Amino acid sequence: MFCEKCGNSIPDNQMFCSYCGAPVKLTPTSSTGGQSEDATQWGGQVNQQYQQMGAQSQQYQQMGMQGQQYQQMGMQGQQYQQMGMQGQQYQHSPNVKQKKEKTAEQRAKKKKRLIIAGILSILVVLAGAAVLLLLLLRTPTVNLNDYITIECDGYNSIGKAQAVFDEEQFYDDFEDKLKFKSGKAEQNSEYTSAAEHLLEKYIKGSLDKSENLSNGDKIKYVWDIDTEGVEADLKVELDFDDIDYTVEGLEEAETFDLFSNIEVRFEGSAPNGYVVIENNNDMYPVNYWNFVADKPDGLSNGDKVVISLEGEEDQIDECLAENGKIPDVLSKEFEVSGLSTFVSSKDQISADALSTMQNKAKQNAENDIPYEAENPKYDYVGYYLLAEKAGGGAPDRNHVVMVYAVSTDLDIVVDEANYVGKYGYYAVTTFYNLSLDDSGNCVVDASDSEDTYNELTLNTHARDKWNSEYKITYWGYESLTDVKRDNVDNYLSQYDLIEVMDSSVKPVASTGDISTNIDGGMVAPDSDTDYLTEDQVKNMSQDEIQDAINEIYARHGYIFQTESLQRYYEQFSWYTPYSGDQEKVKNLFNSVETANIMLLEKYRD
Repeated sequence: MFCEKCGNSIPDNQMFCSYCGAPVKLTPTSSTGGQSEDATQWGGQVNQQYQQMGAQSQQYQQMGMQGQQYQQMGMQGQQYQQMGMQGQQYQHSPNVKQKKEKTAEQRAKKKKRLIIAGILSILVVLAGAAVLLLLLLRTPTVNLNDYITIECDGYNSIGKAQAVFDEEQFYDDFEDKLKFKSGKAEQNSEYTSAAEHLLEKYIKGSLDKSENLSNGDKIKYVWDIDTEGVEADLKVELDFDDIDYTVEGLEEAETFDLFSNIEVRFEGSAPNGYVVIENNNDMYPVNYWNFVADKPDGLSNGDKVVISLEGEEDQIDECLAENGKIPDVLSKEFEVSGLSTFVSSKDQISADALSTMQNKAKQNAENDIPYEAENPKYDYVGYYLLAEKAGGGAPDRNHVVMVYAVSTDLDIVVDEANYVGKYGYYAVTTFYNLSLDDSGNCVVDASDSEDTYNELTLNTHARDKWNSEYKITYWGYESLTDVKRDNVDNYLSQYDLIEVMDSSVKPVASTGDISTNIDGGMVAPDSDTDYLTEDQVKNMSQDEIQDAINEIYARHGYIFQTESLQRYYEQFSWYTPYSGDQEKVKNLFNSVETANIMLLEKYRD
């Protein structure tokens, strides 16, 4: 017989074509018009085959949910079910006609359709595998806000808040899902997993306010995420937003005014004022509490200072246990007032303040006058005011450089030489940080001052018997130019200058002359006419004995080999250099001088 679909010859009673697989319709062999036994058996077999193919078609329909191609296969399965039903008809059909065999062209088309169907089936399977692979490789996303809980406890006005991160749930959700981007990142990590690496190293955050809270306060949890580090190390997407939270559920406690018995004072001078805090409470344990200022010094009038209880938590709990109540507030803002300010203009210096500085400056000048000076005279010249520039960063707020002109007389006897003259100079005392009190009065702290240490030396050129020049030391300056150089000009980078000076007031001009007596510089001025006695010589010191011998030689012009001695005698009018030959000079001695020399040398060591 022949296959009606492809036309190929196939054995009799075969249910499916060996070439194209199509079912074969058989004609019953009975001639009586009823169903033959063979036909009935064949129809039952066909029916059973079609029913099995129909069951398979249901599986293809289920697989069809994974792709459109499977749906097409499912539809083919439905066709097979219908064919199975036809098989049942074959069991009951009295006449089954044999189909014609198909041509070669029909068989080729059928084969081509089967190849295409196979290729499509493979593509569907590959597409399903690709979808599964994408699902496995997809980067997980972590919503950090899902794991944060904000909790508040304590009493209203002193409540506390904390943010709790649910680590246990986080690790349950992502311990096995998070991966490192590279083996190097995993090797460098000090943590056991990518999830722990993310949480411990990169995930941080804090509440903007967590203490001294009241019901209804608005607080915020602010994330601090190192997104660059996360991006570099881990395969993960983070989703997070700062969390706004309204405080609620804090218990109410009886309160009292903590600062009703806290005395806050501001002392000193602006801008260097400071705060003084005294706790006058008598309730335990409040009377032992300490308070601190957020800005304890460097204050000016109008500044704001917050005074707070130091070490709050344990003390509040103790107060609540002892008294059943708590402070209504733990900190309070105070405005700075009552500080004196610093002088910055001459108009702020009162007459009393000026008089105080003048007296102090004159007193310093009197204390520094050398003992040789006679008839000192002190004339007030004026002052230089140096006021700190804005933002100058100077160590003092102001300077007042007080100047006096000092004139002195000198009448000094140096051995037998006499120096007579006059000497004048400028004495200086500097006052620092003049301030204004609440009433605007100028305040001078005389202890915050110093007089000058600039040394002046007057050389009289009068020589003593050791040929040393006599000098006098003064403390001050020879000119106002020198005063200004050292006390004003060096500070002008940080201070503004205001001059209140009378340059017409000057000290006396310095002068001086040296004069000597005819017998000046002599121990025994009459040794050329009177004989010295042994009692006189015995009462002389060794220096005096040598001086008495030297002056007999000097009287006759002996030129001393020692320079100091020579210069000493040259200052006297009675000395006229003659010769350095000792024997030649001795020949000029008279008999009295010769006898005196012999006596003096007898007692000279």
